Amino acid sequence: MKTRYYLLLLILFFELDFAVGAQEANNQIDAKVDALLAQMTLEEKVGQMTQIDFKAVSILNGEIAPDPIEQGKLEDAILNHHIGSILNTPTTPNNQVQPIAKWRNITQAIRDVTAKTRLKIPVIYGIDAIHGANYTENAVLFPQAINMAATFNPELAFKEGEITAREV
Repeated sequence: MKTRYYLLLLILFFELDFAVGAQEANNQIDAKVDALLAQMTLEEKVGQMTQIDFKAVSILNGEIAPDPIEQGKLEDAILNHHIGSILNTPTTPNNQVQPIAKWRNITQAIRDVTAKTRLKIPVIYGIDAIHGANYTENAVLFPQAINMAATFNPELAFKEGEITAREV
């Protein structure tokens, strides 16, 4: 009986140790966030909560452009308006299937401008990829989420997410 008691205490001790470690990590993140927020102006805070459509920073000439980003618009949005995220939607002009290299160039251009900001807060880039990378050339398309749910196979849905993440 004593052995069980000591074993239980030992297990409880280790569990508490892990919980405290996780809390300390969360406290460090919270402290970093609080410090960052304290440095931000009101305009930067409002900008971080703003999400724009990709067309706000893209070339709108109706042609398929090798580089669809208009650099001046991108810099204005990020450096002057402090936007927090850019969303690529079905209404984005010239929103056609592109090679993955082009998507990576687009996101790199966004990261390059973000590196010029005062606080270096990354801009979130969102793309419509709810059932595969629809806008990436040669990507795998999957059934809609309701159909994946009907398989009752969470591993399959997880694998879909992994593949989509690689192809976006």
